[in-house]
Amino acid sequence: MTKENKFGALCFTFRQDLKMNLKSVFALIFTHLVSQAITQCNPYFKSPLSSRPTYYNIDAQLDESTKQIKASQSIQYINQSKVAIHELRFYMYLNAFKNTNSTFLKGTTNIFGQTLANRKSDEWGWIDIQDLYITQKQIQYDLQNKFKYISLDDGNESDQTVLQVELEKEILPGDTATIELNWMAKMPKTIIRAGYNQDFYLFCHWFPQLGVFEESIEGKWQWNCHQFFRATEFYADFGVYDVNITVNKKFIIGASGCLISEQTNKDNTITRKYHAEDVIDFTWAINTDCKVIEDRWRNTQIRILLPNDYSNLTERYRFILKFALEYLDVHVGSYPYPIITVVCPPFHALRSGLMEYPTLITTGSFYKMPTGIRTTESLLVHEFVHQYFMGMVASNEKEEPWLDEGFATYFEDRIIDAAYGKKKSLIDILGFHLDNRELTRSEYTGMKNPSEGIVARPAWEFSQSNHKSLIYSKTASTLHSIQNIIGEDQIDNIIQTYFNKWKFKHPRGQDLMSAFNVELKKMKDTSLAHMTYQLLEQSIYQAHSLDYRVVQISNDLASHSQGIYGI
Repeated sequence: MTKENKFGALCFTFRQDLKMNLKSVFALIFTHLVSQAITQCNPYFKSPLSSRPTYYNIDAQLDESTKQIKASQSIQYINQSKVAIHELRFYMYLNAFKNTNSTFLKGTTNIFGQTLANRKSDEWGWIDIQDLYITQKQIQYDLQNKFKYISLDDGNESDQTVLQVELEKEILPGDTATIELNWMAKMPKTIIRAGYNQDFYLFCHWFPQLGVFEESIEGKWQWNCHQFFRATEFYADFGVYDVNITVNKKFIIGASGCLISEQTNKDNTITRKYHAEDVIDFTWAINTDCKVIEDRWRNTQIRILLPNDYSNLTERYRFILKFALEYLDVHVGSYPYPIITVVCPPFHALRSGLMEYPTLITTGSFYKMPTGIRTTESLLVHEFVHQYFMGMVASNEKEEPWLDEGFATYFEDRIIDAAYGKKKSLIDILGFHLDNRELTRSEYTGMKNPSEGIVARPAWEFSQSNHKSLIYSKTASTLHSIQNIIGEDQIDNIIQTYFNKWKFKHPRGQDLMSAFNVELKKMKDTSLAHMTYQLLEQSIYQAHSLDYRVVQISNDLASHSQGIYGI
């Protein structure tokens, strides 16, 4: 039905209802037209893509003068496990920026070249729950005095990034509980990712979020809810989000999901409502000094928020984002979400950049980035690939970071090289050439000790010196080597099989290994298949160097042709 037909049907309905007064009619018409004008995309799926154990409804208001958020929040949680749940665990990650005794900041004096010494008291951040209730089978329980901070990973009693809440009544398998919270948070001046710098804010991992209640490898049902370490990222359940954001109306907002309504308030603020489905998190950013570029790729709305002085990046971002959407559609699978938002922070807020969130990514660049240097494009592509490996195939970034970072790096290399040409895709300036894949390989092979440790281990066990080289680069280089052995079509088939089986679920490393094992066994050359699987297994699960050597050379005389010919 066209907009005109919809409008005609709406007017016909008005005429039938004689009880409606003229004021109500005009109010409804105005609301309908405004809704049509501001809706960015349709965020509602015809049927769920995930099992949706969580539904978040958050109403948050930012007080710009104090940098504080005041919020009310409800969570509908379905126990989809086979056992009763006796407690809840929440990520409270803004408390990582509360003081230097947090696990995240402990033992360091600076991050990304920024010193933590002499930091002003109002530049720290925190999050605190004032009220917490749970309703089970129409009975409400007050859990205010039932929670405490725990630090099961490192025993740091000063860390407050994981909150444990004991339940008055267990949540039985299949039951739904409604959790209601009132909370406040203080945004830090940005140390890394979350926070503010001048008029730019990034709100990531900013609300009390449930961990994942899942069955461990040992077969025990338990909460997977790790503390916030510097080397770790995030892990959460799929769900639906309705988020009302109230800020000063001067701000431009980029957020997960789609904008579905907005309301201007009398106090010079505006409230915008966003809706997102089948995502593992919700993130938003605000800025005053930026422009919004709107575009489309097929049924996907594209929104790019660029600082005003980065206008030369507009077409570069348009091109590479559409190229990545097309490439992954062909080689991995379709992008199912109705929108992708790209937020490029201004240079002074660069520490908030270079990160992936559901349907929203942050990039990084600077004024007048030369066209022959495509690091900003490669970073954008890397973060976008995470919509697939982290966003849809939601592996545990904390415990097995190679599953998302390795794949993101691998496809970053392939996409950038395909878009701009091998041997020059990343750098092509003043006669100097370098492609993305070469840089990835050199990051690993250039290590002082390429056998420094295995790739398949928790992120917090890596050092700053080997974190990227092993997790990102060795994994990607291994996949490139396998591609060289079995061919692009064959490795694409394996990855597509893995992707289709595990999208909107939480796979582990052994699930990927199983996909490779099953598909490789279908190859006619069983010896080559076995060697390829060994290469993957030894590269990821052992500390062997990824290298090549000649193990055997044979020299036999060619025999003369024999037999019958020409009949």
